[in-house]
Formats: sequence, structure tokens, C-alpha cells
Amino acid sequence: MQSSVHQTESLLFFTLLQLVIIILAARLAGAVAERASQSRAVGEIVAGLLLGPSLFGLLAPDAFQYVFRSAEPEPMTILSQVGLILLMFQIGLEFDFSHLGAARNRQAVLRVSAVGLVLPFLLGLLFGWLSAPSLAPGLNVPIHCLFVGTAFSITALPVLGRMRSSGLDARESRAIGIMMNTRGLMELVVLNVGLDLGVIPPRVFTMLVIMAIVSTLVTTPALKVWLRRERCQSVGGANSAGRWAP
Repeated sequence: MQSSVHQTESLLFFTLLQLVIIILAARLAGAVAERASQSRAVGEIVAGLLLGPSLFGLLAPDAFQYVFRSAEPEPMTILSQVGLILLMFQIGLEFDFSHLGAARNRQAVLRVSAVGLVLPFLLGLLFGWLSAPSLAPGLNVPIHCLFVGTAFSITALPVLGRMRSSGLDARESRAIGIMMNTRGLMELVVLNVGLDLGVIPPRVFTMLVIMAIVSTLVTTPALKVWLRRERCQSVGGANSAGRWAP
């Protein structure tokens, strides 16, 4: 009985310790990201990666083992899954569906979604098939290809080339194309599932994580640069029109 109580207290202590460290690191990284003209979510994602074995476990293995390996991982896993579910609900609640009332917007959403999923998925299948002998030897090739295709199709920049066929003008197409390059949390979730199931090796996992981070980091600066250029062009066009007006 006493041993069971001690185990429960130890599990609670290490779970709370992990939560405190993760929250503090996320807040700090989020503040740094905002100073670097990024969103807080980008900093929080990077903080989660840095707290893993790739940095924290490499630089301070004993401290990493004490914080994250001294207790069973099930409580933190359950909390993370519940947090992800609540995040998805929050995104759905805050999304403004009134824009889908117009037929033009509905058609654009369907076409962009179809192209943004199918084309990158096929490219991911091809990449997974060609790279399997060198990057994933001994693994189930079809399942490996499916996971790589899924990682590619979450969001991808090649959709930009097909958005005029979707009824959007050049300005809207560029903005959506830049923003769809954000991969972030959803791709990291898929990649972790693939790594845990053993259908993608650590090398492929590392490559795709770097791709997700880099593509997410460049999204905000690229969008700001493009919007600033559009604003300058609009102001210049208005000044020229006013100068030549009778």
C-alpha cells in the first residue's frame, strides 16, 4: 500500500515537473519568436523539439533522463493527446465559415484542397519509393511510401502553380501559396506516429522534421515581404494615377 502511494506521488511529481519545464520553455521560445517577427506557435514548436533528445538529451543526458525518463510516459502522452484534441476544437470554433457562403469561395476551397493534397501526395509516394533502398532499407516499402506521401501532402507550396485554375487572381494565389507552406504541428504529429510505428527510419524523420521547421519559419517573413511589396506597388500606382488625373 505504502509502495503504491509512493509510486503515485513520484509519477505526479515528474509529470508536473515535465509540464512546468515544457510550459516555461514554450513561453520563452514564443517570446523570442515574436521578437523575430514569427508567431508564438513557431517558437513553441521549436521549444518542443529542443527539449527532446536531439538537443537537451545530447547536451545534458543525465538531466534529460531524470526529467523525462524517471517516470512512465503514459500520463504526459495522454495530456498531449487531450491538448491536441482541444486545439483542433478551438481552431474549428474560431474559424469563420461565413466566407464559404459564396459559390466562388466554395469552388476555390475544393480545388485548392484537392490539388494541395493529391499532387504533393503523389510526389511523396515517388520520393518514398525511390529513396527507400538507401534511406529505409529493410522497412515495408508501401507503408513507408504512404507515410512519406502523407507528410508531403499536409501542406505544400506546389499548389501555388494551380491556383488560377481555382478562380483566384494572382495576388490571392501568392498569399495562399505562401501560407500553405506552413507545416508546423500537424506534420510533426504525423512524423512522430510514423517513427513510433517504425515505418520511417530516424534519418527520414530528421529530414522531414527539418523540412517542416524550415518551411514554417520562412512563411511569415515571406508573406510580410510580399505584402510590403504589394502595398508599395499600390501606393505607387495610386500616386501615378493622381498625378496624371485631369
